[in-house]
Amino acid sequence: MKKRILALIFVLTLTIGIMPLSAYATDSPSKWATEIVNAAIGAGLVPQPLQSKYTQTMTRAEFCALAATLYETVTGMRITERISLPDDKLTREQAAVMLVRLADSVGSPLTGYKIYATVFSDEASISDWAADAVHQVQEAGIMVGVEVEGCTFAPQAPYTREQGIITIMRLYSDSYDNFFYREKSVVDFAQEFGALLQEVALMVPKEVAAENIREKYSNFVTPEMLKRWTDNPEVAPGRASSSPWPDRFEVSGLEKLSREEVVVRGTIVWITSTEIASGEAAFTQFMVLNVYKRETGWQIGEVNIANEIK
Repeated sequence: MKKRILALIFVLTLTIGIMPLSAYATDSPSKWATEIVNAAIGAGLVPQPLQSKYTQTMTRAEFCALAATLYETVTGMRITERISLPDDKLTREQAAVMLVRLADSVGSPLTGYKIYATVFSDEASISDWAADAVHQVQEAGIMVGVEVEGCTFAPQAPYTREQGIITIMRLYSDSYDNFFYREKSVVDFAQEFGALLQEVALMVPKEVAAENIREKYSNFVTPEMLKRWTDNPEVAPGRASSSPWPDRFEVSGLEKLSREEVVVRGTIVWITSTEIASGEAAFTQFMVLNVYKRETGWQIGEVNIANEIK
């Protein structure tokens, strides 16, 4: 299924670099792009035919070659079916749409970013079909505005090879402000934390509850949060009765506040013995996690659970 989706989205091609080269295209990246382009090459993200003519306008076929390499690197899956397409030149807004679809295909969708937090001075020039994607990649730090007065995106401007390589590197590497490099996705991390809630018994003596909290949550929360909960187990999330109990945490959205902080929103699904077979919920409860990227991995610094249930 992944192969079919990727083929339909990116229209992968067996041949690249057959478009006539521009007279002004250079064999070295621009000064501002050199460091990141070299890092992408070092990471094995740039096919050899694309390691030249960096200021040449990128084609759909060339972008698809980069996308396929990233997909295989991130997922570990090989793409064996490729189809050919004429080498149409790529614009910046077209690239934005393809980048959003690529992010979705490797399991890190950009839908959690706040849309239209930035309004470009040339907003009216962005095609309707590309508007959401343009703002998603901008808010995620994958594509930014051009270096002119004001905040301008230049949607119909050419998308060069070096620009394509840099955005692919930004998708791949955490050092360039994204989530792909991580050992665990923040969604997986949050869901693993949610699965532990049922294992933390709170209807026991305080010292026993504190030990349960320490054993189960120490690898998931900051030391400050852990101390707060072990000092006062009654404020910690967990299982307060034999039934119902918190079965899982279903993530509904992400919001990236900074390079190292993500807000994870979702619902705790509570069940009883009745819902075990059906997988349905006895009721749900909204939960928000403030998750931070640390050298040792993700850590939860704040947990807010709504009082009302549904």
